[in-house]
Amino acid sequence: MDELRKLAYLSVMRSIMVPLTAIAILMALLSFHPDLALKVGGLGCIGLSALLFYRSSSSGDADPTNTELWGLVSADPRARRGDIRKQVNETMAEAYLRFARFSAAASVAFFAGAIAARSAL
Repeated sequence: MDELRKLAYLSVMRSIMVPLTAIAILMALLSFHPDLALKVGGLGCIGLSALLFYRSSSSGDADPTNTELWGLVSADPRARRGDIRKQVNETMAEAYLRFARFSAAASVAFFAGAIAARSAL
């Protein structure tokens, strides 16, 4: 995995830690009712997935100089080339899409767990 992709994944992981923490706290607060906690987790992950899909689709025409990744890459002297902007946008779109898929898979798992918890009661 090249350095730009690693930095993009790190940037996206850092940006989604706050929503994931909020989802985990809500689920912990609702732990007295497991199926409701899992439904809330599933809905939170669907919302995060939708946001990440949107960011993935809109990052192609965005200005990469306003991103955290650009701040990490622009210190490199090779970043002075013109094609690095396109690479940054493509790599960020790929990273957003990858984490959107993970979030969608987590929401499916949460909803399956909610169904299983509901049927066990």
